Amino acid sequence: MDEYKLTLSVVLALLLSLSSYTPGGGAEYKRELSVTFEEKLTLIPGEEDDLITSETSLTLGKSIGGLDFETETDFGEEDGSFGLFRQKVNLAYQEAQFSADFSAVFDSQINGLNYFLQRTEIDDENLQLSNSLLLEYLNEENTYGAGFETRIEGTTGKGVTVSAAIRFGMDEYLKEVYDPTVEGSGYYIITEGVAGPSQFPSGSALIEISDVGLGPCTVGNRTKFMRGKGLLFSGFSFDLIDKEPWKTRSYVYFSDEDETITLIPTLQFGKDVWNVVADFGGKLEGDNTTLGNLVIRGIKFGGVSIGNVEISGTSALGGKMKKEKGTDQLELHARDYKLVRSFDEIARDYLFKEVDWSDVLTLEYDQLNKGNLERYLALDWYLKRGQAGGLFDVDTVNAIAEWELNPTFSFSTGVSLKAETGLERVVFKLVHDF
Repeated sequence: MDEYKLTLSVVLALLLSLSSYTPGGGAEYKRELSVTFEEKLTLIPGEEDDLITSETSLTLGKSIGGLDFETETDFGEEDGSFGLFRQKVNLAYQEAQFSADFSAVFDSQINGLNYFLQRTEIDDENLQLSNSLLLEYLNEENTYGAGFETRIEGTTGKGVTVSAAIRFGMDEYLKEVYDPTVEGSGYYIITEGVAGPSQFPSGSALIEISDVGLGPCTVGNRTKFMRGKGLLFSGFSFDLIDKEPWKTRSYVYFSDEDETITLIPTLQFGKDVWNVVADFGGKLEGDNTTLGNLVIRGIKFGGVSIGNVEISGTSALGGKMKKEKGTDQLELHARDYKLVRSFDEIARDYLFKEVDWSDVLTLEYDQLNKGNLERYLALDWYLKRGQAGGLFDVDTVNAIAEWELNPTFSFSTGVSLKAETGLERVVFKLVHDF
């Protein structure tokens, strides 16, 4: 713990030095100092050991001109005791077309630096060049490894975007990128045959092309090559019709193990209000061809308002409703559940989880009072179809309220009730901006 007290002292000293810093040359610099305190308490009835869990976060930020400094310190329960377990430090600089970002994370589980990630980018009107350097702790080897990424992205006069990312010594770790329950740099270090952090073996190459116009069709491609495997996958997307109220999209996805062809026609009524989603899928594996049936995945609607109340819903007629793994049901609403499989979802299907319920209905009230303070209420009904001989049976009801007491202090609470067991969870959250 002494190491973390020292780290926090250094961070506070750096903030004070930044606050007293005066740039030369008589230039006018905008200075901003922000402090945010966040406390979250979760009550879980029926839990014998951890009836109440606590999470505390303190964020400090300082801005001087194009230089932004921020540190976030997270406190929580670790090994049955409450103590410091994670600290994030970020320093970002931007000047005209050039930007640089430096991030470091300290973790009490390894009693030191978890990772350091540095990015620089040059952003022209139609061309972006960026480089990333990573130093990350390897638990198995009890040492540090390093990786390097270079990326280039350009846009043609006709709106076609082409990007290529080449990685050495590391590759993208999708769970850290997309799963909110997993924290990390978003990469993993390649360790096979590596003697030290100064070596950068080839990792992967990812090429993406989008918005290629072929008559009435718009085509995109995503292809990845990986160390030791060669071609990992190549996927094509085809937008055949993208004019309201009609929209159709199809995918052809190839991998080194099998080839999958999935068609996903989407029928849209009005403007982003009603959507009926269907697909017709199949697999081509060698000489065997398997074609599926036309499946109506479900219906989504949103943007239906009655006064200050907005109504939205998702109904999975084909039993295919999904959510991102690791997301908290209490913080989700009907619009957050997925029926359509996007380009990334097909390639990263393991990051999505099929849910038990068939329908979600949400009512949201959002209003600013005379003091311009927000009042937000949400009710979510989760239904299961066909239980106990009924057409719809309520499985879970969630309620969330968020209140701004003044421009710097807000309070929120959430309650989850299950039809069979009653009260399932209560969450209280305080956020104070100084």
